[in-house]
Amino acid sequence: MKKFINLLVFLSCFVFASTAFGAGAFSVASDMIYSSTSMDTTIRVVELTFLADAADGTIADFTLNGSTTGIVHGPLVGWYGLMVDIDCNHGGTEPKEDSDLWIFQGDFDLLGGNGVDQVDNTVEREVLFNFASINVTRPVYDDLVVRLTQATTAVNSATGNIKILFLPRHSSI
Repeated sequence: MKKFINLLVFLSCFVFASTAFGAGAFSVASDMIYSSTSMDTTIRVVELTFLADAADGTIADFTLNGSTTGIVHGPLVGWYGLMVDIDCNHGGTEPKEDSDLWIFQGDFDLLGGNGVDQVDNTVEREVLFNFASINVTRPVYDDLVVRLTQATTAVNSATGNIKILFLPRHSSI
């Protein structure tokens, strides 16, 4: 029995090491829908958290779709991207100043470049979805891929929150 317990402890060290030192990643912290009857408005907020790799500061791309763990209100298809709130100034290990955020649908960045240099370790930012240099809502018709790239030398184990705000197709905003 003692050998079995020692084996379990030994194997658990490998599991812990693979999660502690694996590639950086995003995860869904929440998926909430807020409605206001007085303003005839509904907003969906998908909050992502990220943790950069402990060894090299990288963060793997993250695909948002209806089967993503944490997405509880169904697929994002049919919603319209409005804006992104970026909060990396929360007292933890923050990403490198002027890091970049992209939200791709296929080969197109739905932020239209607005996310470049916007992930900041000193200031929270709001970034609007953009098309042809015009800030507009962008329809979601496929998976979204979220990418965060740290500027220059990456900060290992950097953390932060990103809230993506969506509107329904027929919204008064």
